[in-house]
Amino acid sequence: MAVVAGFRRQTLNTDYERHLVASALQKGYSQVLCQTLSGRNSEITSLKNEGENLKRDNAIASGMVSSLQKDMLAKDEQVQQLKEEVSQLRSQNKEKDHQLEALGSRVSKDGCVTFL
Repeated sequence: MAVVAGFRRQTLNTDYERHLVASALQKGYSQVLCQTLSGRNSEITSLKNEGENLKRDNAIASGMVSSLQKDMLAKDEQVQQLKEEVSQLRSQNKEKDHQLEALGSRVSKDGCVTFL
């Protein structure tokens, strides 16, 4: 019976040790899961912040593009206005050329210049 009691005590110790090992493993696994979860939460927070920053940057860039488009439209209108002005000046210049030609032909016919 002493052998049986010793065997039984050894089995109890082994069961208790198994329980301790299992408990320690479970605690360690829980800690790993908690650390992993904490890391993921930090990563999610970081990604949310990055997303917000990108949204803000996009809004700023869109505003700048809109402003530049308005500036380009104004410049295009100014260029068109200047082209029309140059065209008018060319027409006036041609008209002056014709007046000079007429004046030149009068001088060559009469030999003197007459101003009206």
